[in-house]
Amino acid sequence: MSQTVSSRIPKELHEKLRDHCNNLGVTINDYVKEAIDKSFDYDNAIKKLSSLTYPCCVCKKQITPSHESLLEVFENWGHTDCLNKRSH
Repeated sequence: MSQTVSSRIPKELHEKLRDHCNNLGVTINDYVKEAIDKSFDYDNAIKKLSSLTYPCCVCKKQITPSHESLLEVFENWGHTDCLNKRSH
């Protein structure tokens, strides 16, 4: 059985969400459900990366990176074309 979730958002955000969904041709309900579902996929991917171990570049002992350290490592990664555009 479906459950109802209520959320208070500013009028401007609601209008932006409504317009975005109209442009995509989906309902707000379907869009929000998909966004929530995708956020769990992201969380699971981060957990999987965080559970991997890597050898230390100095002592070679295994280390497990934290979520914060992974974000820091990948902070400036991107497509070559995108990075080149940013540097100009």
